Amino acid sequence: IISFEDRDLTIRKGPYSSYNGKNTRDTGSYDKGHKHGEWINYGTTNDEQKIRRIENYYYGKLDGKFTENWPSQEIKEQGNYENGRKIGEWKLFYKDGKLAGKEIYDVYGKKSTVEYFFKDGSAAKYEDLFSKPSFDGGMQAFYRYLSSEMKYPKQAAKDRISGTVFIRFTVTKDGSVEDVEAIKSPDFDLSNEAIRIIEKSPKWIPGKDFGETLNVKYNMPIKFSLR
Repeated sequence: IISFEDRDLTIRKGPYSSYNGKNTRDTGSYDKGHKHGEWINYGTTNDEQKIRRIENYYYGKLDGKFTENWPSQEIKEQGNYENGRKIGEWKLFYKDGKLAGKEIYDVYGKKSTVEYFFKDGSAAKYEDLFSKPSFDGGMQAFYRYLSSEMKYPKQAAKDRISGTVFIRFTVTKDGSVEDVEAIKSPDFDLSNEAIRIIEKSPKWIPGKDFGETLNVKYNMPIKFSLR
């Protein structure tokens, strides 16, 4: 449900709501075509609507209090934005409400002071609690794997087709790769080759969030070039 301020329906103004089937996904309002004021994002757990995030905007930029919740509705992350940048003290919490971290951001939106904690309250490092999936040996090892495995599709080579295939896949809790798909590509055969390479890749190091290993979606560009 969208409101507009002009007859051509190009400039949004007023209440906005979006839905996923019967469930509300987002509510908020626009002014002069920009998100403005409080916006709420919802998720659904066991057919029950839950608040995921509460954000505040000032003409399209995050500005004011921000809260992200766990599905249990316990606070996961909370702090303030100013002109699109995190500012001041931000706190991170485990699902049971225990403090996982404190981050202080300066006026430029950069972290100036940080503290992280394991569930027992002892000191932790950021990488102990949070990490993206990574290839064993790092990206240099991954690029070596790419160069050794890649087989340029014959028809694409004949037609002098090159470019970048953007791949999305899931790194599971045990490091295996699933649900590989090409989300943007210059050619069908290049897409298939990029998918084949990722599906065949050795196990990755899974990602972590608040110290727990998770199934994480990962996007990656794979470049095909003819010399």
